[in-house]
Amino acid sequence: IIPCFFCNTTQYGTVRFLNASAGYNPFSIYINNQLVVSSLDNAEISQYGRVSSGMQTITVSGPNGYVYIQKQINVTPGSAMTVAIINTTSGLDFMEITDFACQSGFGTGCFRVANLSVTNQSLNISLNNFINFRNVNYQDVTNFSYITVGNYTVRVFNNPSLTGNALVTSNFTLRSNTAYTLYI
Repeated sequence: IIPCFFCNTTQYGTVRFLNASAGYNPFSIYINNQLVVSSLDNAEISQYGRVSSGMQTITVSGPNGYVYIQKQINVTPGSAMTVAIINTTSGLDFMEITDFACQSGFGTGCFRVANLSVTNQSLNISLNNFINFRNVNYQDVTNFSYITVGNYTVRVFNNPSLTGNALVTSNFTLRSNTAYTLYI
């Protein structure tokens, strides 16, 4: 059962929040002045919640009540989205990322990459050194790639040759008919 973050109509979308910012204390997040997430720390993601469709005001504040950012987002009926709180050169901002359902078949899953790193403007990503996402620019979200089920090592580079030391290396297991997004 998906909880209701803010419901005042019969048409909903689902929304979750990702704290992709660096250098801040955990955030409290409000939708139209109603607390929906508290203490969302760096690299944490909330569960999805139902939100009435249409324009909704999102407020991100610190533990002392200081408002870092307040903006409206458009919630589309029947859709799912991740609202990432990101660093920009001028402070914090939101990045709205549409979460598509995975339409892969038996034996494959879906994988995509989102570059939310203001300090790494263009990234290259490899999976087991053979599936590559090249030149993923800051605030870009790639299309899904269909990948065979199995264990993978993901490496993130800021050089086009995919050689040398990776910025990040991680392992994961890709499951059938499941969608994955690597948020960097």
